[in-house]
Amino acid sequence: MSSWLDTGPSFTPTVADSLLSYNLAQLGASGNVWFVSLAGNDANSGESWDDAFRTIIYAVSVALPGDKIIVGTGTYDETANGAAGIVIAQPFIWIEGVGNVFVQNTNTDNNGVVIHFAPTTIGSVMQNFAVRKGEAVSANSVCVLMDAFFCGVNDTSILLEAGATTHAGIKLTSNASLCQITGKPDVLRAIVGLGGVGTGILFDGAINNAVDSMILAQLTTGLLFTGASLINGTTQNINITGCNIGIQLDAGVLGNVIGARFTNCVVDVLDNSGNGTNERTSVSLVTPGAHEDMYPVHLGQGVAASPVTITNTATDDTPDSRDDQDYWGDTIAVIAPGVITGRWISNGIELFAGVANKIMRMEFYYPQPGFSTTRNGGNLWDLGETVLTVTNGAIIQNGDKIWITSTSDPNGEILLVTNVAGNVITVASETRASGNTGIRYNHAGAETMYVIERSGLNRIDGHQSAYSAASTKASARQLWSVPKDLPPNTAMIGRILNIDDNLAASIQVNVVYGD
Repeated sequence: MSSWLDTGPSFTPTVADSLLSYNLAQLGASGNVWFVSLAGNDANSGESWDDAFRTIIYAVSVALPGDKIIVGTGTYDETANGAAGIVIAQPFIWIEGVGNVFVQNTNTDNNGVVIHFAPTTIGSVMQNFAVRKGEAVSANSVCVLMDAFFCGVNDTSILLEAGATTHAGIKLTSNASLCQITGKPDVLRAIVGLGGVGTGILFDGAINNAVDSMILAQLTTGLLFTGASLINGTTQNINITGCNIGIQLDAGVLGNVIGARFTNCVVDVLDNSGNGTNERTSVSLVTPGAHEDMYPVHLGQGVAASPVTITNTATDDTPDSRDDQDYWGDTIAVIAPGVITGRWISNGIELFAGVANKIMRMEFYYPQPGFSTTRNGGNLWDLGETVLTVTNGAIIQNGDKIWITSTSDPNGEILLVTNVAGNVITVASETRASGNTGIRYNHAGAETMYVIERSGLNRIDGHQSAYSAASTKASARQLWSVPKDLPPNTAMIGRILNIDDNLAASIQVNVVYGD
């Protein structure tokens, strides 16, 4: 019998390949090659195309750790195990399709599976298949069930045609860790829902797995994270199109790094996680072909819509008003919360100099509803106060930078969190030229606290820039190197400082945004 260990596989190695090759010698594996063909018979030896097995189920049952199974062109309806489908139980099994290979399991029992990486396997990989259930009756069916450690699904497409929306293309359980699902960078593989049903990839308590180079289309949900799924990752090579929900994060999922490109989804991201540990990479969350506009929006019908003025003047209710060099001026709500009610993309700014020959440093933040909480009793949010009580202290962490806004002061102010004890938040002002500490204003009315910066959480990071002009009204357009994809009702706040001297400085700003 030939050995594929001697000649090497005919594909580009992945992480799973590396583990497989590394461990075969330690396992004493034979590295045998088994063949499966529609013209074969399970009574054959399986050692060549002329003497191939007929079913993948039988080939898997005879394969030993380190063996490779090659499946020829055609459609394989693997029903011999009933709803259980093809069960890969031995470690380090490689199954590869040659040509156009379709695998299905038309057993109509609920909870059926086509291909199952069982908990007893490790380092097993399937490559170059098209997988479908093959029937539209069952519920809760899974095309590929990843219930094992360090396994891979490479270069594989999936069609979901079962009747229930609970059908899943690929499901990763709590046993799944260090698994890889990938297409090809140049030819992305797809998981498609026939009739717009099913979940493309379901992370159900899975830990530390990766997805790359896939298309998820016409599904109820493209990517679903549930069951305390932890530190899984996707890249910007994930394209999600025509889904009801692109990505859904359920309560309790933590530390997942999620990137994707969305087209024509009803909802791009539904975040019910209740925490700020899941990071959405902004470079990935850009919808191709989005409309671009400027805010404030000018309709050209006689109604003023002037750029927003931001100065380096710092004030508080002492009263105190200063233009000190190298100190931030007052925060200005360039776009107030709730003004843009749909998803939007911050692409950059168009600005006009208010003074000449001064270098002005600028920073902009994006207060998001999902990172906000309101005042709830306790001390008044008044001048000099440092201990504040909120409705939901769980979203605040020590070291956060926060923005407090209120009916009485809609432009608000930026503070630092120095301690969190349940719903009691201790804050401190940034160092100010006045020497004053604590809250700067007497807030009244609706009072809200937003997290606007947290170390390591790119999802809520802002932008910084600088500008100088030789004359007033000189203009420039600054586009961010990484556009920021933002959920509905997100605000944009900004402030500037004067690097050159203690004199007043200002800019006027329009926001360049897409929707």
